[in-house]
Amino acid sequence: MTMDLRQLRYFLAVAEERSVTRAAGRLHLTQPPLSAQLTRLEHELGVDLFVRHRRGVDLTEAGRRLAEHARRLLADVEAAAESVRRTGQGHSGRLTLAFVPATAWSVLPPLLRRFHAAGPGVELRLLEAGTEAVAEHVRQRRADLGLVHLPPGGAASGVGPDLDVASVERICGPDAVTRPLARPVPIVETGLLRRRADPPTPPVQRFLRLALDTPEPDVLGPAFARPAASAR
Repeated sequence: MTMDLRQLRYFLAVAEERSVTRAAGRLHLTQPPLSAQLTRLEHELGVDLFVRHRRGVDLTEAGRRLAEHARRLLADVEAAAESVRRTGQGHSGRLTLAFVPATAWSVLPPLLRRFHAAGPGVELRLLEAGTEAVAEHVRQRRADLGLVHLPPGGAASGVGPDLDVASVERICGPDAVTRPLARPVPIVETGLLRRRADPPTPPVQRFLRLALDTPEPDVLGPAFARPAASAR
């Protein structure tokens, strides 16, 4: 049997219009090829799907049963296609983000708000841990990305050459408010970690674009150009 989705769409159009002529107009077809498809479908199934008369056509009992199945099947196919499109565009799927507690008071909340607004269908899982544990979560693929604070002049603890890092933003240290303005204010750089060998999923790509504030499709380009071991 070679029944396909196109035949089912043609069949449903005729069933709903109760006329081959009107269905052909709706489908932007001429009547002969549409009639030929219906005849072929009936031949493949070995049953009559329509009772033909001067005013048009009516469904047989077998035709009514096929119409029920066809509507469900076509709806499922459309739902599957939409789900795939949304996943491919980063609007659905799953993202696991590991983070150090300090980022929960700085860059993490606005990032999560922007990410949820851009992809409300994405399932987001958060793992809170220390810097070394965050790096290990990413390394062992327990997390897709890791958010850590990078100390001035060196790489974060536990971040090795198998991980890449990109700078999200610089923020003042927690004691900056109490320091006199004449004194230097400590700077904390927030880094986003990922496994260098893993291609990003669509939700990861969406998060990276938001975090790195770039519309570029190649989110793994300049921002992740430097290895984590040399991060500042």
